[in-house]
Amino acid sequence: MGGSLRTAARWAGRASRQVIVVVVASCITAGGVAYATSSVGQRSAVTGVFEACAQKTTGALRLVGSPAACHPTENYVTWNAAGPSGASGPSGASGPSGPSGAPGDPGPSGPSGPSGAQGDSGPSGPQGVTGPSGPSGQQGVTGPSGPSGPSGPQGDSGPSGPSGPSGPSGPAGPSPA
Repeated sequence: MGGSLRTAARWAGRASRQVIVVVVASCITAGGVAYATSSVGQRSAVTGVFEACAQKTTGALRLVGSPAACHPTENYVTWNAAGPSGASGPSGASGPSGPSGAPGDPGPSGPSGPSGAQGDSGPSGPQGVTGPSGPSGQQGVTGPSGPSGPSGPQGDSGPSGPSGPSGPSGPAGPSPA
């Protein structure tokens, strides 16, 4: 058992070293490709001209930065990102009318119009029901005295009253001399 354990450890160490080497090599390759294509892409974006090498037998394209980068089995080619504008074409036929749109928002109020003529009077309405009595008002201020009225006519004589009591005797008069 001890021997097989050592063999397994050796294989595990060898496998992990191989994985590390493959990962590092892949990263280096990816970085180089990214660097090469980014410099060509940046230059093309600035000038608007693409440069490439076309494989003579298959036509496969490879972006490059100069003609010197092409192999003997490739042709150097360039093209613009955007060509010159072409002439305007003829106007097309009118299309069918589209569906009606949704109603718009109400507009602002317009200015007031002039006053109209006076209309005819309407008929009188029916008599309304008598309302309840209101509360009594406060006592008013006493007014000034009015003028004396004229004297009335002489009234009839009244009946004679009863005789009154006799009065006291008077003092004696002077004696005759």
